[in-house]
Amino acid sequence: SHSHQQDSGSELMSPRPRSPRPVRRIKANQSPILKSWEEVDDFDGSSIDEIIDRANALHSDEALKARLLAAAVEANATEYENQYIEQQIYGGFPSPADQANMAEFHGKPWDERLEIVARFTEPKLRELGYRLICEHALERCPADVRLYYDELLRVRLLGADAPGETPWRTIQVARQELAEARAEHTHAHGILDGVERFLDDIESRFSRQNDAI
Repeated sequence: SHSHQQDSGSELMSPRPRSPRPVRRIKANQSPILKSWEEVDDFDGSSIDEIIDRANALHSDEALKARLLAAAVEANATEYENQYIEQQIYGGFPSPADQANMAEFHGKPWDERLEIVARFTEPKLRELGYRLICEHALERCPADVRLYYDELLRVRLLGADAPGETPWRTIQVARQELAEARAEHTHAHGILDGVERFLDDIESRFSRQNDAI
């Protein structure tokens, strides 16, 4: 809106709640299908003339567009820097060398991929490469890589590195969901007992590792 045209880049992308928000980030693959304005019946109280005026004002305001672009680039860099590695897939493109390494990685047997992983220049690609090898061929990994993977699973499942809310399901959260399922599905206790034994086995395994550490 016109009231935000003088905002700085940091103000435009500020996470603090403001209404109306000056900038909204919309994912292209989660947006409504684009339509011609003639097909839309309501613009949330605004007339089509107002919408066109706003669009024209934004289109002609080169300074505002530059601030928006700079703010978006800065926000992306900060966002991906602070997220877990699984959430960094959109944080930039791999270099040509790493693209070639990825192609070779996917074309080799599992026991030949460790050497390729070590050549990745991007740390997140090395991390994801090691995880893939451990997931599919743990027995072929050297001892230090197996220890790394076990520790990764331990801290994730037990919530050791993130005691608050996490993007993944910890054992504690799984037990809470299990209790809710027992209350809702009283006829399924046989299945849910099996789920509880599965959680007990996992927790026992990784708790023993935790005690050893």
